[in-house]
Amino acid sequence: MGLQFAYWAPNVSGGLVISNLPQKTGWSFEDNKRYAQIAEENGFDYVLLQTRFFASYGAEKQLEAAALASALAASTQKIKHYYSCAARSLASRCHSKNYFND
Repeated sequence: MGLQFAYWAPNVSGGLVISNLPQKTGWSFEDNKRYAQIAEENGFDYVLLQTRFFASYGAEKQLEAAALASALAASTQKIKHYYSCAARSLASRCHSKNYFND
C-alpha cells in the first residue's frame, strides 16, 4: 500500500478554520460534490466528513455526514467516504466507515 491522500470535506457553514475572517469555502452539497470529483480526478483516496450533533465554533448550518457520504458516493467512482463522531460528554467514541464505493 502506497501513500494515500484524504481531505476534510467542508460540510459545515463558515468553513473549517476557526477565524474571525469571512470564510469563502462553499459547504453546500453542490460544492462538496465538485470538491469530491476534483479530489478523485487528482488521485485522492478519501473524503473525511465530520459528524456533529449540533453546529459549533460559529458553524450555524451543517450537512449530516452519513447522508452527505451517501450522496457523494453516487457522484464519484472510486474515492472512499469516511465519517466519524466523538461525543465529548461520553467516554466512548464511534467511528464509522462508508463503503458505498467498494
